[in-house]
Amino acid sequence: MDLNYFSYITGLASLLGFLAQILGWFPNHKEMRRSVLLVILGVFFGSLSSAFNASSIELNISVSGFTLLLIALGSVIIGFLVAAAFSSKSDKRDEFYGVAGVTGIAFMFILLFGGLLNVENSSTKIRDEKSRISISEFKLLSEDALKRKDHERALMHLNSVKARLNSRDSIYKKVEERIEYIKLQQF
Repeated sequence: MDLNYFSYITGLASLLGFLAQILGWFPNHKEMRRSVLLVILGVFFGSLSSAFNASSIELNISVSGFTLLLIALGSVIIGFLVAAAFSSKSDKRDEFYGVAGVTGIAFMFILLFGGLLNVENSSTKIRDEKSRISISEFKLLSEDALKRKDHERALMHLNSVKARLNSRDSIYKKVEERIEYIKLQQF
């Protein structure tokens, strides 16, 4: 079990919120106090369950201008939604919701078109990564795939080696023979 500081802090906050609810602290804000308590309890139980769960989700987010733009727009949306929730005047509340809605639409368009541009970048990254793998590493990957009886993957790695070699190279013939041997093993 791997409890981190976040779990401890949310646990303590949920206890304080529970006490505030039971003892009736801040009676003017009873509904808001209940909502905050439920959110904090949910976060605490979520972090507690992730501590018990051995598998966890790791997000690999690279900080780029696009990521920062999405974070900024998301913060603006949340800010206007919170301002609308705490606004006592209905016309102000409607304006806050309107700005949050327009910003949300802008967020979606930026996410859509920015995501399309990032797909193109990711395919070039994959090609760049493949070019960094040496021929001997492809050979090892192919042998490992054969040990796992994954003939298709072994053929893919050997075809990558074959694509890098010159057809007059002495290794080229050996790779072709190995590919044919694996194809026969497949059936």
